[in-house]
Amino acid sequence: MLQIAIFNDSLYMSKHQIIDYSLFLVINPLKRTVRVGIIDYVRHYNFREVIEQRFKETMSKEAPTVINPEQYKRRFRAAMDKYFISLVPDANCDLPTLVASIANKNEEITVERKL
Repeated sequence: MLQIAIFNDSLYMSKHQIIDYSLFLVINPLKRTVRVGIIDYVRHYNFREVIEQRFKETMSKEAPTVINPEQYKRRFRAAMDKYFISLVPDANCDLPTLVASIANKNEEITVERKL
């Protein structure tokens, strides 16, 4: 469901020329709930951003941070797949234990998922 929501919301943002959005995630292990929302500046990609992108592409050796909505959508989806979708536990996971083990060990963990 999270992946579908991210896909649909990023498609909507892209079609409406919106960039600079981020995912906000709140996990409540006691209630076994997860709240997700798209937040941040959520600004329109307009002439100013086009100029900024082109300037940075020609004057800097680094990739520009301001990119067109289609590129932003693809980058956002890839980041969500890498950092969130692959870590979402399945229904059989003991979420409080999982969260406690992360908090106690301060380590990165991964949860395998079947495709």
